[in-house]
Amino acid sequence: MGRSDGRRRSLIRTGLILILLLAASPPLCNGSERFPRPYISADLDGQILSAEALVMERRYGEARAVFNDIESRHPDSALPSLGRLLVFMTHSLEEGAPEAELEKGFKGEFRKNVKAVKALEKQETLSAWDHFLLGGSYGVRGLYELERHRYLAAFLHGLKALGHFKTVRRLDPEIHDVYFATGIYKYFRSVKTRYLWFLPLIEDQREAGVGEVRLALARGHFSVPACKIALVVLAEKEGKLDEGARLGEQYLLEYPRCRLIRDALEKIERRRAADQAGPAGFRGDSVRGLFLDFGESVHYKKTRRYMKNPIPIP
Repeated sequence: MGRSDGRRRSLIRTGLILILLLAASPPLCNGSERFPRPYISADLDGQILSAEALVMERRYGEARAVFNDIESRHPDSALPSLGRLLVFMTHSLEEGAPEAELEKGFKGEFRKNVKAVKALEKQETLSAWDHFLLGGSYGVRGLYELERHRYLAAFLHGLKALGHFKTVRRLDPEIHDVYFATGIYKYFRSVKTRYLWFLPLIEDQREAGVGEVRLALARGHFSVPACKIALVVLAEKEGKLDEGARLGEQYLLEYPRCRLIRDALEKIERRRAADQAGPAGFRGDSVRGLFLDFGESVHYKKTRRYMKNPIPIP
């Protein structure tokens, strides 16, 4: 009996130890929790998320200051310049943004980013995080060129960004933030290249693009606030006004100071008013609207003029 009792007590002690070890160990993570910890520290992750929150509150100067602090500790990283570029880009998309001031900021920041990207691309071995930064850098350049109607430069930057994001997915399928970038790229490539003489036969991937943005919202890490803005904006562009209004009002409760969500909601209300006014107030996908898009996108002389001084592609 004594030996049996001793064995029983030993088994109980072993079981208790295993329970305590399991309780003390970190739980199994889903994909969004695993990323970005294998690549950056929890402190750096927290700083990036805090800068993101500041952007959503329109505290753009403070958000840039966060990336300045990161740069003081990681002077050779492409992350600080990419972060500041994204801050400038977000601010520039607002209605009534100070264009001259932001253009000056863009100009200085692009020089730093191009230098950082060239240094990173010279490394022999690149991680999924490195490709993530490279894809983001080329992606923001593509968006910059797209907003200024330099479509060929935008297309070329977009292709380079897409290549890096595909590599990210191959190296680490758990980095779901890339789907925001690829979704936005697919959507706007479909919209902006419908009539471009130098990009024939581009497949319409608007629906696929929106689907990827939704995936990034559900499973992403850094891209979540941007996905929410994008889904409201894209719903308005697609004429899904009820969906856009519903999402916009929902997300505005989370980010009451976000101007981009408010701008999209105002566009939705203007379109609703135009729809109520009847055919005279409707543009949408009408023939007149198509011709206006055609003239804006394809005018040969305008295209040549806008192609002057695009951001260099290393």
